[in-house]
Amino acid sequence: MAEPFKEVFNQASIERMASALAGVHPSFLASGFTAEALDGLSELELKERSLHLARCLRRYLPEDYSEALRIMMTTLSAPLAMEDEPVWENDGSGLSGFVTMPFSDCVLLYA
Repeated sequence: MAEPFKEVFNQASIERMASALAGVHPSFLASGFTAEALDGLSELELKERSLHLARCLRRYLPEDYSEALRIMMTTLSAPLAMEDEPVWENDGSGLSGFVTMPFSDCVLLYA
């Protein structure tokens, strides 16, 4: 049986997110973010998980919204370029796909 889709937000993906954020912003407390993000996660469904992570991001990123947004944007992968068609793959150099959903939710909640 396949894992539920909500498992896109699991310990491994949260640790990857924390590592990417700390790589861009060295004062980001990756261990604190990870612990708070994992607390109660198992009881939540997909969208609830994303919103929970967005709230955690807001607590651990700088208070200045522009700086927090810059940090999140810097962790994203650049899309691969192709002729005449959008590409949904990336070069593997940063975060991409559904794992970035909490970034969008952070913008939704705090912009």
